Amino acid sequence: MNKTDIPARVVNAAFVDKILNGMEKEAAVSATSYIRTILREESFVADKILTEQPITADQLDKDENLDNMKKIVEIEPESTATWVSFKGLPDSRYLNQGTGVIYFGEIITDKVVKNIFELKTRDNDVRKIISDNHVKDILAQQDGRFMGTCNDIITAFPAQTRNYSGGLTNINFIEAMKYLPSQKLPNGVCLMNEATSKEILKWDTQDIGFEPTTEHYRKGLTEGTLMGIKYITTIKSEYVADNEVWFFTTEDFLGKFFTFQDTTVFVKSEGVFIEFYAYKCLGMGIINTKGVFKARFTP
Repeated sequence: MNKTDIPARVVNAAFVDKILNGMEKEAAVSATSYIRTILREESFVADKILTEQPITADQLDKDENLDNMKKIVEIEPESTATWVSFKGLPDSRYLNQGTGVIYFGEIITDKVVKNIFELKTRDNDVRKIISDNHVKDILAQQDGRFMGTCNDIITAFPAQTRNYSGGLTNINFIEAMKYLPSQKLPNGVCLMNEATSKEILKWDTQDIGFEPTTEHYRKGLTEGTLMGIKYITTIKSEYVADNEVWFFTTEDFLGKFFTFQDTTVFVKSEGVFIEFYAYKCLGMGIINTKGVFKARFTP
């Protein structure tokens, strides 16, 4: 029998029994593996805009405040850098000194407490029940804070956002594609929400060709490349608004994403209750603020 064919109640009973038999570490490893897979699938930043790179203690740099963990990275001459502020970190600042600093912060989710008998009799995989809350919390910090920093950048540098009237037409998209190259930076990836991406399905055959139109009709708009640029779609309109497309340069010129401790689930049992929470230690930085551009396509 394939693992995916095992009934959820059997999986859940085995998971709970591990905890009750003092094998909390093994149960935590199982939940950790599950949640890491979901996070990588649902995140639009990790390994899509910036490659998530593991980092060890001996690769970090000392900070005058010993409570802060940081990594110093080189930036291009005359470039401006900033970092993504997580809970407990100093507020982001713009640095232009040939080097940039990336501070590391913790993401700790709210605790979830479940009754063991409830978990054993659930018809859904208990690991999914656990992960649903934790994934939402972690992405709100990881992806949400990244986009918050991007919005701060275009607020500080208003030339890096432009309005295009007439909606998301192929002509307007081409015009928006010109911005990063005008700053001597290559286009790397563009990000839009699912609703906005549907506007691309309206593009006319005579403008984009018969083959792309046929492919869109048969399969819809799947992630791939659009006019030579890799594009990502997300359902998280709270981070990426309708009628907006974010353009990012290639990550060599854009920023860094370091993980000191990947997402880990903590499991603790007490009586008939099991407590779960997840945590992660990471640092993200934009090493060239010019590599971020927001296009608004006004219908």
